[in-house]
Amino acid sequence: DVLTLAGLPDATFDLVVDNHCAHCIVGPADRAAFWASARRVLKPGGLMFTTMMSAEGAFDRPARVTPEGNRFWVLEAELRTELAAAGFTVLHLARIPDPPHGDDLVAYLKG
Repeated sequence: DVLTLAGLPDATFDLVVDNHCAHCIVGPADRAAFWASARRVLKPGGLMFTTMMSAEGAFDRPARVTPEGNRFWVLEAELRTELAAAGFTVLHLARIPDPPHGDDLVAYLKG
């Protein structure tokens, strides 16, 4: 369960990689739990890489959540706020074109 990472001790990993998992976590409370869990399992100074679908740039959908409720497009400001609340330092954050899906937000973080 990515919201808790139960069974993984604190400060276990040097690197955590999220390749389009976070955008499948729709609710803000659940995303906060995900970021907090990822931060918890990082060693001090550990790094995280994350990629999420962006609601900016080439975004052309009528809503930021799919009708099925299983995908979420984030705004850069929202992502920065969520990451800061979880205790991450953003080392680099960029919007990358990802046709035909719109843009991705790619971030390199320090725990």
